[in-house]
Amino acid sequence: MVELVHLNGFGTIRVENSRNPAARGHIWLKGAQQVNLNIILATSSLGRGRVAALSDSSPADDGTTNTQGHQLHDNWNQASNSRLLLNATEFLAGAE
Repeated sequence: MVELVHLNGFGTIRVENSRNPAARGHIWLKGAQQVNLNIILATSSLGRGRVAALSDSSPADDGTTNTQGHQLHDNWNQASNSRLLLNATEFLAGAE
């Protein structure tokens, strides 16, 4: 179970259910109302296709970048980040 997500420098997602009723938020900013705004993780499906959208790449960072002048944080091991990404991968793979 995902209890907390650690982010660095992020945006948020807005879902528009009028365009795709299957679009839904799963994780919101702390203290945000669970509506169609301020979403951190959203999913949707259409036919057999699935998508998971995460508003920030940092939960997947493991700190091993070798790009000069850029530092990634080891966020994979922070909070429930690894569980979040593994759950999203299972969803995308079609796990029920």
